[in-house]
Amino acid sequence: MKSLYICLAIFGVCLAVFVVLCRPNFLDHTGLNSYEGLSSWLSYRVEYHPSHGTEEACFTGTLTNVSRYYLCLELNDKKFRGRLRVKHGTAEEYEIKGGDYWSLILTGIGSAPMTYLAPSKSVTWTMPLSTLVHERGQPVTEASLAGSLVTGTMAVAIVPMRMLTRGYADGNANQESAPIQIPLLGKAAPSSAP
Repeated sequence: MKSLYICLAIFGVCLAVFVVLCRPNFLDHTGLNSYEGLSSWLSYRVEYHPSHGTEEACFTGTLTNVSRYYLCLELNDKKFRGRLRVKHGTAEEYEIKGGDYWSLILTGIGSAPMTYLAPSKSVTWTMPLSTLVHERGQPVTEASLAGSLVTGTMAVAIVPMRMLTRGYADGNANQESAPIQIPLLGKAAPSSAP
């Protein structure tokens, strides 16, 4: 009888661990299979850092797990695969991307690896302006960005445990940052748009 209680206790502990690790599947199965259904489980922030001395101007993008769960993300944590939307006043918007973004899309080898992100942990990418490509082929410089409003967007998917669901939507956790105001040349950088 004692052995039965020990076996039941071990089974109970294993079941509890399994439920905790897989809980996102139980909580929001609909969110896993809908576009942007789990976007609130992550937070995305973009910052601009003007050139200083020998340091080139750059953007940084930070993706943070704001949920209570360990998440498996379809995301490249080494190379930035997001886009930056730039808007000057009331003028038309345009996008800038990482230099290899276009070639990955054109060749079809842009699938992302799996990245695991614990609660409250982040992934940060640094994007020097020289590594960014304007959608119209123009150079991305501090002068070309001065005074503009920039918003970051990123395609992200939370991947469920395979045994518990039949699939998931590729864009179930897509992210958009709050817009940031790029300072005019020679001005101090504000932290975010008004």
